[in-house]
Amino acid sequence: MSNVNLHSFRVARLEVFARDTAARLGEATGFFCRLHQRTFLVTNWHVVSGRHFQTRQALHYSRALPGSLTVHAHVTRAGDVANIPSASTAFRLTLLDPEGRPRWLEHPLFGADIDVIALDIGSAPPLGTQVCPIAGRDRQEPSEFEAELGIVWPFRACLLPVLEAYFDVLQRPARPASGS
Repeated sequence: MSNVNLHSFRVARLEVFARDTAARLGEATGFFCRLHQRTFLVTNWHVVSGRHFQTRQALHYSRALPGSLTVHAHVTRAGDVANIPSASTAFRLTLLDPEGRPRWLEHPLFGADIDVIALDIGSAPPLGTQVCPIAGRDRQEPSEFEAELGIVWPFRACLLPVLEAYFDVLQRPARPASGS
């Protein structure tokens, strides 16, 4: 195990399934990151939307659009002393909420023009397991998260605004319902 780079455990294989038929549309990759006690799957906008990020044309020959992902990930089990992934698992993530809105987070200014999204995985991994997210390193960047993200993915200027905007929304006080 000492010859394997820990970052290789942070990458996930994704199987993409259609909204209406659940037919398998293809495969992709993503990686996990953790910020403010939340774990996210990061992948490309075209993977979850099924559309080219510039032309917005459907990518699959059938014109089917994605509805879910099966995420194949390396995990640590509860009680693993070394905190090194010791098992693999697969779990399903739905891409749309019950009203049909995307569950993924896009860049706050440029939206889908930046081909990067983050999807809060919540409690999707099986109970008693944990994915291996990017969480921090002892380097000179402004935060540990940025330090480790810079090691494996040089486009942190695209991803950090996506996640920061999400947490800004969570921290805003709830607005009272109209008419109260």
